[in-house]
Amino acid sequence: IRDREHAFPDFTLAYFPDNDFNSHAQGPESAAHTLTQFDDYLGQIFDAYGGIDQMLGDIAIIITGDHSQSNIVSDPNDAAILLSEVLQDFSAAELGKGWDDGTDIILCPNGRVASIYHRNLTQENADQIIANLLQEPRIDQVIYSGRHLGSSDSGYHVVTRDRGKLQFEKASGQQETLHDLYGTRWAWRGDLGVFGETESDDNVTIFPEYPNPFERIAGILESSRSGHIWATARIGHDFVIPGIDAHAGGGSHGSLHSLDSSPPMFVAGTTSDIQLPQHPRSIDLVPLSLKILNIDPEKVE
Repeated sequence: IRDREHAFPDFTLAYFPDNDFNSHAQGPESAAHTLTQFDDYLGQIFDAYGGIDQMLGDIAIIITGDHSQSNIVSDPNDAAILLSEVLQDFSAAELGKGWDDGTDIILCPNGRVASIYHRNLTQENADQIIANLLQEPRIDQVIYSGRHLGSSDSGYHVVTRDRGKLQFEKASGQQETLHDLYGTRWAWRGDLGVFGETESDDNVTIFPEYPNPFERIAGILESSRSGHIWATARIGHDFVIPGIDAHAGGGSHGSLHSLDSSPPMFVAGTTSDIQLPQHPRSIDLVPLSLKILNIDPEKVE
């Protein structure tokens, strides 16, 4: 720090996981003391550099997270959605094991979201999985892509227990469409209520309760490693299988809900020619960092 010219490389990434750990254990509000500790560390760095103004004159800083967290109910039985029980009509692989004789599905819970892989997915057994999932009142949405069923349907599907169902895809031609915050046109049919209440502003449709759901769902379902069927949990609940516990009385994340997926982003020390995203996403971090480093993102593979 004393030798400012050589104190830092061009790019430094520092990871502070304690807020995530403590939020899982105690709940996000009770873990706020972790942020106070981080603020103290940041202040020490500023002081060692000669003050915040001196440091921001030389260095740009971005502070953000890849998710936020929501509270999980304290009753362990209520907190945990036991997927192997919800899908007991199918033979599920044991935790940490792959396919073996007689195994129908692999269950992959990850906090408040879960993906399900089927050894030989058909429309019939997909319909049964979806029906079983929707019988569980703590499940919020069931999500899948038509292409995983081997059909000509290339759309993305969201089905709920009590808010209807929706099919959507990127728009082409004269299809009925909506525009998201990032300029993408989406063709859709069904119930937009699967994502809660909507707001419209200058021909843009916004989902306050489930931010940017179309792009996020399309992104995961287009992954070559995506599960065949996905499920999200209602606020207060986690997905589990034997060998995994819910964060009962603590916090968790993973769903599309705004409480899980609205981390802040603080940016300071950039030059006036750097334009910040009006509605920042995690995927904006790399191009923003490249621009700060005077690297054209379009020229980076």
